[in-house]
Amino acid sequence: MFLIRKGMVEKWQKLWGIHVLCVKMSAMKQNWHTVCIWQSKRSFTPFNHNSGVLFAKATENPDGSLNAKSLKSPWLFKQKDGGFGVMAVRVEAEGQNDEESRGSVLVWESENLISYRELGLLKLGEAFIDTVSCYYEEKIGAYVICWREEDGILRYGKVPNLT
Repeated sequence: MFLIRKGMVEKWQKLWGIHVLCVKMSAMKQNWHTVCIWQSKRSFTPFNHNSGVLFAKATENPDGSLNAKSLKSPWLFKQKDGGFGVMAVRVEAEGQNDEESRGSVLVWESENLISYRELGLLKLGEAFIDTVSCYYEEKIGAYVICWREEDGILRYGKVPNLT
């Protein structure tokens, strides 16, 4: 059985009658698990056998060594084609700002919330980003992205696609 403890809940979102809960499993390592909550908020089914489903790829140094990366502030949204999209802020393995991704967020797409295809970093500005959200607005044919920079400034922008 999977227990949700106080302080583990990052955010709730409701998509197509399915409640999705992003759960932070480790404060130091910033590991994220996604749990699907069906119609009743009292019963739920963990995805992927209660294992992690989405991770940031490590970056490579010129000498071939790797830099572990992690994620914070994941945001799940409906894509214009009906699939799922995820945006998150990439950080260093221990949660510090990642200089390589300053002003950018990582973007993925998924059909089933278990397997993901990374679309890469999407540049939004120049300052470090603290949180991000996104939704597709059919009336304008664009994704609306809202983010808060490290200094608390709120910004938004519109892009026709996420690649």
